[in-house]
Amino acid sequence: MRLVGVGEMALMSPPEAAGYQAQVLPGVAAIPREAWTALFPNDVEGWDYYVACEASPPPAFTFQAIVVTAQSRVVAAAPIFRLTYRLDYNPLEGQLGLLMKYATDPTPAPIGRGFDRWFVFLHKGGVSTTWLVLVGSVVAAGCAAAGWQLKRSLPADAST
Repeated sequence: MRLVGVGEMALMSPPEAAGYQAQVLPGVAAIPREAWTALFPNDVEGWDYYVACEASPPPAFTFQAIVVTAQSRVVAAAPIFRLTYRLDYNPLEGQLGLLMKYATDPTPAPIGRGFDRWFVFLHKGGVSTTWLVLVGSVVAAGCAAAGWQLKRSLPADAST
């Protein structure tokens, strides 16, 4: 078996798989629809779904497909994707750092950076800290009350 790949995806495979050829393709769209449907006749996410996902990938996603052929016939296939994501990235840590910067810096915070800094704008706009704490407490109490009501509405033994 010989694996024909893209970039670092190329691998060597065991010799006992002679007669099979595996390829990494640019996507499911590169596999004929009939061959895909023959392999996965009852697949909820069919060929059309994967092709639609490939047409508009989310940020940092790269879609591909692996196909195995024997005597020019598709015998196995799988959609795959690559995600470019920093594993050392902690969005909470970054947001807390920005929050502390905006809360302590006397210069105005930039507009259009999301809902998570609305209270900073209010404070810098002259709304007192006491008022913001009061409003925040009411919101927190509302969340707690909603959680309590939800817990009361669920049966005591939810395992049945």
